[in-house]
Amino acid sequence: MKTLWLGIAAAILVAMPAAADTVDSTYGNTLVATNAKGETAHWFIDADNTFKIVGADGKEVAGTWKIAGDKFCITPAGSPENCFTYVTGKNVGDSWDVRDGAGEAVKVSIVSGR
Repeated sequence: MKTLWLGIAAAILVAMPAAADTVDSTYGNTLVATNAKGETAHWFIDADNTFKIVGADGKEVAGTWKIAGDKFCITPAGSPENCFTYVTGKNVGDSWDVRDGAGEAVKVSIVSGR
């Protein structure tokens, strides 16, 4: 399941220059990633550089995040760091379509609240 979450992470954070604006919009809100099968992962990103992901199966992964240059990097507890380029300029209510690491379609949204 960790592989699915990391694949979704790659899709969420694709190919645009880095800026803190999108990540700032996620504080206190929920980043929802839905793959082509309708499976969702709910991301909870906090200003203290921690995150939690809850997968469709209810399993949780938590860890820390940081911005390093033009990358958004996550380090799940007990796992190595993974870095991705991420989309900028997104706010609560925005949705966008991306492709995950396997080329599958993923719909990403920032929704208000937790």
